[in-house]
Amino acid sequence: MKKVFEKLKKYEGLIIITLAILVICLISYIVLNEVFLKGNSYEDDKLINSKQYFETPDRIVYKEKGEDKYYVFTSQDEEYQELINQLTISIDSIDEGTNITSLEISDIENSERYLELDYNTISKNYVIAYEKDGLNVIKRNDMGGKLIKANIRKKEELSNLVEEVIKDTESYSMSDSKEYEISNEFNYDLIEKSPALKYYQDGIYGIKIEDKETFDRIVENYGININGNITDETFDKTDVIIIFSKWEVSNITSRVGGITFTFTGYKNNDGYCGTLYLASKAINTNCIYRDTTNISNESIESDETSESNLQVDTKYNVSITKEQASDIADAEAKNQKYQYQPWVSDFTSKNILSDGSEGNEISAELLYELDEIHRIYYWEEEWEKRDSNGNKLYYGQPMWCVRLGDKNDPLTSLYIYVDANNGNILGAGKASD
Repeated sequence: MKKVFEKLKKYEGLIIITLAILVICLISYIVLNEVFLKGNSYEDDKLINSKQYFETPDRIVYKEKGEDKYYVFTSQDEEYQELINQLTISIDSIDEGTNITSLEISDIENSERYLELDYNTISKNYVIAYEKDGLNVIKRNDMGGKLIKANIRKKEELSNLVEEVIKDTESYSMSDSKEYEISNEFNYDLIEKSPALKYYQDGIYGIKIEDKETFDRIVENYGININGNITDETFDKTDVIIIFSKWEVSNITSRVGGITFTFTGYKNNDGYCGTLYLASKAINTNCIYRDTTNISNESIESDETSESNLQVDTKYNVSITKEQASDIADAEAKNQKYQYQPWVSDFTSKNILSDGSEGNEISAELLYELDEIHRIYYWEEEWEKRDSNGNKLYYGQPMWCVRLGDKNDPLTSLYIYVDANNGNILGAGKASD
């Protein structure tokens, strides 16, 4: 027996190596068995999951076949992440496909059910349509889109998941969208110097409203006359978009990816026209597009001049003029912390002309007694100035709100708030499309 142990000890190293090889072979057999017998390996999914063939969308919208029903999922929803995970492991390759027209895309959307990956800042959405021969992927572009060659596996799992997540989800209808007439006009200063409004381009401003309280405040502050009734229930299914423009809005078209306002006619030198649009919550109201191909910059003069257009609020005597506030804001905007876009913004308080150069107009409004932060629509707490005791410096102070545009992107704005008595910076805000 002693001799046997001596022989085993002699081959101890070889025995250990042999056992290790056997263990490795056993593990390999188990893993391969899972892969080939079940046809769905964790490692395979993990590999595909590491390949992202589309930008992560801000919303996922599902439309029922032949029905005006849209189900919306955002990153705040649990179902959104489930859909993202399933989509990611379902698409394992994408190749450039053939061009497809907007009409052809509409035909597919009207005849089939589909998922749309929707983006707040990227207008080229993806449409994943359930057709007779399976799933097709369409990537939208300015001319329509491309029917992409996509290898989509696990189609049934994706379809089953969609059916499951919409069971307890409220749907929205495009038919909820509606335009209301605004009967009055608005003077230039009221619109162009208001920090509440978003600047889209010269002569076009707008605001999105998502609740009745804000809506009532805007209607009162701007003196808006609406031919219609907006209630609390209105905001259950829609958001309100109000557009102020120097030109008439002749047409409004909407889709999941955004709204296009078409402007036409001559420029109104009397003031701004107003258009109110109830946009279904199926629509991405963060994406507002303007079609200005049929406008003329020639103006129609009015024989009457309203006294209200000429009134200047002199309730406070301030030391800093609008021009001085503009210079202060221009200097402050060079601070690196205000670079909030992926590109390098070149901010200016002067109006930006069509050729990219600066004009002579300044967009600035004098604000009084702002004791509540909600009265400043564009405000970032990280840029808010406080004194040594932590008190907010803007309380009760007259201030200039100076809007600065980005020469590199007309939809990017920076707002600098300047103390109207000593020129100190009180805070800043941002807005972009």
